[in-house]
Amino acid sequence: MKTIIDTAMELLRANNRVSDYKINSHRVDSYELYFVKGKLETVRSATVREHEVTVYVDHDEYRGENQFLIYPYTTEEDLPGMIDEAVNKALLINNKHFTLPENEQGKYDVESNFCSYHTGDLAAAIAEAVFEANTVENASLNSVEIFINEHYDILFNSRGVHKEQRYFDAMLETIPTYNG
Repeated sequence: MKTIIDTAMELLRANNRVSDYKINSHRVDSYELYFVKGKLETVRSATVREHEVTVYVDHDEYRGENQFLIYPYTTEEDLPGMIDEAVNKALLINNKHFTLPENEQGKYDVESNFCSYHTGDLAAAIAEAVFEANTVENASLNSVEIFINEHYDILFNSRGVHKEQRYFDAMLETIPTYNG
């Protein structure tokens, strides 16, 4: 099945005003727990995708560049206009000429013990540790939010670069209450 990124690449390659391009795709799969006064209220998972396209345009002795974002609601019909607008803006930029990296491939996982857990089990273990750590007399945690994120980044360009990276992070947000 052809994706919107496939269509964008076809249009970029076919546009004779585009000298080079780069696409950064970022996907986050998140697992989220929301506690209110120690009680689990909501469990949520979400996937967010972002695509940033950089268009490079050579003009005179310069190289201009401009970016645009492809959103989930962007249609194939939107792309030609977005590319033309980026090209026109890039023509206003007078950077000294440079070349993009070429023909590099790679797939990388940032070392993490997160992948040895089921995401829900890891979130539950973090929640347990947070509530156990609350040992201050007259203190409570009014709300606790836990986010476990798995990130996938893909970078490719018009010169044969294709690199992928996967990494994890966790975020914790708490609102403590102290009565005393």
